[in-house]
Amino acid sequence: MEFDDDRIEEAIEKANQRWNDIHKNYERENIKYDDWLEIFDRAIINCKTPIIDLGCGSGNDTLYLIEKGKNVIPCDYSKNAIENIKKNFPEIEKAECFDMSKGLPFADNLTNIIISDLSLHYFTEQKTFEILEEIKRVLKQNRSIAF
Repeated sequence: MEFDDDRIEEAIEKANQRWNDIHKNYERENIKYDDWLEIFDRAIINCKTPIIDLGCGSGNDTLYLIEKGKNVIPCDYSKNAIENIKKNFPEIEKAECFDMSKGLPFADNLTNIIISDLSLHYFTEQKTFEILEEIKRVLKQNRSIAF
């Protein structure tokens, strides 16, 4: 299947604006998590590497990981989301704003855990496989991805 590159770029720009609107402003006390990561607690607790939170949004999973004492690298496509993460989580050393469809700005074999909570289903099948290859590159060998 072929795609119209101009229409794709237009859709990407609309998505960027939509996510920036969604993430205009929020405060830490309003951020809640749903405990879905509890099933991965043993891996999370034993993780000694930074944990990458792809598509961090308002920081639900970031908050959970911080409360577990983990070093988290929150990442999002929305600059407003990342600005709010920095405001609400001053303990975060590094937060990244980027388009994961263009690759991940991390070294090979950086981490044992990457969390991608509801952030991979926006892409074409081919692009999703490309992103998964990038995730695989950044993960240490034989490690896990939490979706």
